[in-house]
Amino acid sequence: MNREIKFRAWDNHEGKWLFGYELPNLGGFSLIGEVVLFGELAKFNLDYYKHIIFMQYSGMKDRYGKEIYEGDIILTPTELKCEIQFKDGGYKYKVTEHTYRPLSPSVAKSSEVIGNKFQNKEQLRYMQ
Repeated sequence: MNREIKFRAWDNHEGKWLFGYELPNLGGFSLIGEVVLFGELAKFNLDYYKHIIFMQYSGMKDRYGKEIYEGDIILTPTELKCEIQFKDGGYKYKVTEHTYRPLSPSVAKSSEVIGNKFQNKEQLRYMQ
């Protein structure tokens, strides 16, 4: 599958999304994930950035056209609230603690992004 390569970043220490202008020395990136910063990371002490979590775009959009990233929570057509993860070489949605299903284009197009695991943890409370 050909897909657009995009990233977004969450600052786990500050509890906020990062924008490119906040890290200009890393090449910049935006919430929608445009850019490349990996080449510049070698110039810095990576321990300083260990609280930053990078997530990749799955290449799929929900039924409203919203991009689906790792860490997003989707509401499936069967009313399940599931976290998107990259696992075993592909994007999957986590149904229970040990059950994952592939995120196919048809599932993505019939689901809705309702939040993310950083700002909306309460959405995942039911999972055991």
